[in-house]
Amino acid sequence: MNTQCFCCKKHEATNKIYTTNGYQFYCSTCLNNLLQNGKVVQAFDGNKHLQWKCYAFIEDVYQTYDNKYFLVKSYVKQFNYYLCASCNKLHSDKKTPNNLCPICAIKQGYTRCRSCGSWYHFSSTIQNNNNCLACINKQNSLLVNKYHASHNRKYDFIGYTGDDSKFKGLGFELEIDCFKAITKEEFISNICLLVKEEGGFDHCFIERDSSLLNGVELITKPHTKQALNEFIHNKMDKILFRLRNETPAEDCSKLAALHVHISKTVFGDTVEEQNVNIAKLLYWVSRNKQFLIKLGRRVNFTKCAFPDEALSIKEALEYVEDPESRYTAVNVCNTNTVEFRFMQTTTYTHILRALIDFCWHLATQISKFDWQDLDKNQILQGLPTSTQKYCQEIGLVINKEK
Repeated sequence: MNTQCFCCKKHEATNKIYTTNGYQFYCSTCLNNLLQNGKVVQAFDGNKHLQWKCYAFIEDVYQTYDNKYFLVKSYVKQFNYYLCASCNKLHSDKKTPNNLCPICAIKQGYTRCRSCGSWYHFSSTIQNNNNCLACINKQNSLLVNKYHASHNRKYDFIGYTGDDSKFKGLGFELEIDCFKAITKEEFISNICLLVKEEGGFDHCFIERDSSLLNGVELITKPHTKQALNEFIHNKMDKILFRLRNETPAEDCSKLAALHVHISKTVFGDTVEEQNVNIAKLLYWVSRNKQFLIKLGRRVNFTKCAFPDEALSIKEALEYVEDPESRYTAVNVCNTNTVEFRFMQTTTYTHILRALIDFCWHLATQISKFDWQDLDKNQILQGLPTSTQKYCQEIGLVINKEK
């Protein structure tokens, strides 16, 4: 059966063109004219074998958002396409917000989550993070340890391969807090993200701390002194730099502190030696309260109390055997470590290094002095260069002799 061209009424027509009310047939000449004038386009009608053999008037098609092809309007529903509310083009992404196509979603500030593929508005999540808030919180819950879980786990000693019972090392807890207008979840997310990006989780973990307003504790695994120095130089320096510049972390937060843990094995090879030397440390600390307060920069001593009066030798020895509280300037309640608690938190590497070096100096040198030498303050001779420079910076005079 021959079909006359709908346009010229002269030639035989074999080309189907879809319209709002169905379709019409046109000859090749008339079809080419319509194509050249942009009134007709090649369109997809769902016939897999003939998908580019049909045509449709421009008002009777929808264009896809990526401009790849046109789809005849009457076939849109059966192929699960969605019409963008902004540009009126087709897309097939069910997860885009507000029926927007991916391009319009991006223009309006949305982005796709790298983890789950869902769309979220950029302003609703943490800067420089490619994940939605739900995925960020999920990741953070895995990165942030619960107190008891973290303190009861077994760790490899970083930088040490010998007998664990003879390990002589240290670590620190750096509390990070802020009082700025930021949610606790966002602040913790920022910290987790930058510590992860700088490879910090190879050496430390993050733990929630109920004593802080918004913050957490960054706690290192046990290190040898050399390994800890390398970690501070290679990774912690970058972490602290980013904390200062990318988060509202406060260097002088009244609530946040720096705690330095040093193995009791550093104080001696036997329990008896350790107890005597730790008692010497407490004896010296009780006599140098003002010096340590200035050095540590703390203003709140609720959880790091100094003795009210200088301890006698007997009192120092008895306290090591039967400590009253862990909330003291030097905590000796722990089974394996002595904890120095009198220091304020910091986001500056040179301060962190100076304070850690000072604690390590006290721990490693205390056994070399008799009780009477401690009264003369000879232990302050030969302080690490980092500590000496820091003391000069804060105007703290080191009285090596009393």
